Amino acid sequence: MRVTSVDIVPWKDDATFVYSVVFDEGTIDCLANAFPIAQQYEILGDVAVVAGQLGEKRHVERSSLNDYFHMGPEHLKFLLSQGWSVSNHSYSHPPLRDPSSIDYEQEIVESYHVLERALGQPVPVFSSWNSFEVYDTVRAWVERTPGYLALTRASNDAEHINGPDFDPFSIWRNRLCEDDEIEYLLPWLSRRGFEPERVQGKWLVDVTHLVMYKTPQGHKCISPYALEGRFDQMRTLFGDSMWAANPDDVVRYAYLRRHCTPIVEQPSQARATISVEFSRLPPQTAEGQLTFVLAFADDPGTVEVRGPDGAVQTTPAGERRLRFTCRVNPGAELEVTAR
Repeated sequence: MRVTSVDIVPWKDDATFVYSVVFDEGTIDCLANAFPIAQQYEILGDVAVVAGQLGEKRHVERSSLNDYFHMGPEHLKFLLSQGWSVSNHSYSHPPLRDPSSIDYEQEIVESYHVLERALGQPVPVFSSWNSFEVYDTVRAWVERTPGYLALTRASNDAEHINGPDFDPFSIWRNRLCEDDEIEYLLPWLSRRGFEPERVQGKWLVDVTHLVMYKTPQGHKCISPYALEGRFDQMRTLFGDSMWAANPDDVVRYAYLRRHCTPIVEQPSQARATISVEFSRLPPQTAEGQLTFVLAFADDPGTVEVRGPDGAVQTTPAGERRLRFTCRVNPGAELEVTAR
């Protein structure tokens, strides 16, 4: 057995497509109406919450979606326990009539600490509000605030899709809504006009707002029926080749992959060690899962790989490539043994 190369694939489990869905505002209807559908299709969502209004009725100045109830910490902790993520959608969702009057310290920095205390864990993704007018300023604040790893943004004139080498502080979101034929939405990403070949190898982040049977705004919100149709579309088209992940997990995987250098040492024909080294890895991503592909010079026979948590994969005789996913951290060693 001789290992000739070790590669880290772009997406976990070598997925051919990555799908995420974000529910802006984090109102209680998401838990009641969206969560059961997501469970049915094994899709992990994200709720983008207004940190200063947890457990209260929404009261955003000049908003047409006021008086709906924001989830409180107990609701959000339940979703976290089910594999969902929570992102920060600012402290108060301020209006943009005068961008110079926005208190960015409160909206971006203070809100981070409010959510971290409420949830008992970091909230590494900031979901920008009204991205067009204030994106550059928001990005500058997010990038220099400790704790943040990424920023999602909306745009009506962008690709709305993210490649494996996406900019973590410019993650495009695609509008998912009841009215599927709004002129500024991209038809090939809509529910009716979706073209799967255009998203192969990429990451699509859908974003919607309230999920209600009577949608208050068809250009921003969605009914449970239409949401189920979208999830069914994704599963029907991509099946198990799709990685249905919350944004936190995708961002963490990307950081680990980009900073990881696997080093192979082979003291004998029957054994090899892969040391996992990282350079400039943000502390929030101290560990996580990566998917590796080993290539062998010839038929190695039956091979076993053991990671930090024990045996993770074996390959039968006759295979010259082995793909496996395991937890890694700085200094981890993966043992490859011929049986």
